[in-house]
Amino acid sequence: MDSQRKLNLPALIDFYDRKVPQSIGHATSVNAVMGEEFASALFLDFAERNNLSPTIITEVCTQGTQKGKRLDRWIQIIENEIPVHFQTEIKNWSAHAFSGRKIPLSESEEELIPYRIARWNVQFDPETNTLRQEPAKKVLIKMKALDPNVEIRPLIIFWDSMHPEGKPDPFFSVKVNDSPFNTLWIFSMSTHIRNLVNEGILEIKVDMPTVKERFNWLNTLYKSIDKVT
Repeated sequence: MDSQRKLNLPALIDFYDRKVPQSIGHATSVNAVMGEEFASALFLDFAERNNLSPTIITEVCTQGTQKGKRLDRWIQIIENEIPVHFQTEIKNWSAHAFSGRKIPLSESEEELIPYRIARWNVQFDPETNTLRQEPAKKVLIKMKALDPNVEIRPLIIFWDSMHPEGKPDPFFSVKVNDSPFNTLWIFSMSTHIRNLVNEGILEIKVDMPTVKERFNWLNTLYKSIDKVT
């Protein structure tokens, strides 16, 4: 069977943003099964729609030392015909997380603007120009280059819809201090999904081979009972 399946975009919003009652108690487990891979798949979908020719690089994203920091993955894009390597950290913090917040009930753009600003300020300190949360700040540590001739950029993928000015832009950059990098790139999964839904796109095809393998194991370990005819 082909490993390509579809992401149900309204269901993702229900689960992660609206925190519908049926989702309570399942976020940690769902993230463990598919969190990093579906976050990458959403960024790849955005990048493909913007003609950036993205690919996941299979090499591990580390500082090249045994005890150094490690990020979730390398993602390559092609910008103006030149490759760029994003050292990428993924944080699926959502309405289910500690300090998480459900999306405004009406979900109007008027309410989403201050919501995006507020969620951005939870993660980024405008006075020090850096990320607030220690688990996220490691993205600003330079990882060992795979190719010394290719530019490395730090990318953090958040679930939350966020933007320093409240804009519905899923992908943006900000200046940072106290880092080998001058700029940090941010991708919001929720904003990208909401933009697609607003365009009438309710499902997107994605390739998540590791998730498929986990589903296969679950189906093997917890089998359905064949009906007797």
